[in-house]
Amino acid sequence: MAFSYCSSSLFFSLLLVILFINPSSQRPSVKAENHLISEICPKTRNPSLCLQALESDPRSASKDLKGLGQFSIDIAQASAKQTSKIISSLTNQATDPKLKGRYETCSENYADAIDSLGQAKQFLTSGDYNSLNIYASAAFDGAGTCEDSFEGPPNIPTQLHQADLKLEDLCDIILVISNLLPGSK
Repeated sequence: MAFSYCSSSLFFSLLLVILFINPSSQRPSVKAENHLISEICPKTRNPSLCLQALESDPRSASKDLKGLGQFSIDIAQASAKQTSKIISSLTNQATDPKLKGRYETCSENYADAIDSLGQAKQFLTSGDYNSLNIYASAAFDGAGTCEDSFEGPPNIPTQLHQADLKLEDLCDIILVISNLLPGSK
């Protein structure tokens, strides 16, 4: 009888160990699922970036439209600030005066975009969604104006071009959200 009890305990212990160690029983990674995200992202010009951005934080799952707007502005501001650092580095490395001037123009455009996103955040908080839309559009245009300053050689560096497109896409998320907020337009 002692052998049976011992083997049952051993079997039970092994079963528990297998269940706790088995990777398939581990908790899956947390992914924000919010019905609003599935409503917003298809309306943007880059739905995959939208999903990636809005689902990157598990807290997005519980956010309302205004909360997702705040989160989107924060992501866009972080991207614009990172691009400003890239532009600053490119400006310092440039030896061609024409190229240096283009980078300085982009630097001004990005400073304006960062300011516009800061204003957009204030308008979102105060419930002025039409002004939110105007300032998000201004930030969107800042990246486009940087691109436009590179008409003709020397061409815009790939790294800066990709950063410009990303900021435009992130601002587009804010624009879609602003159009979905009640009382906008």
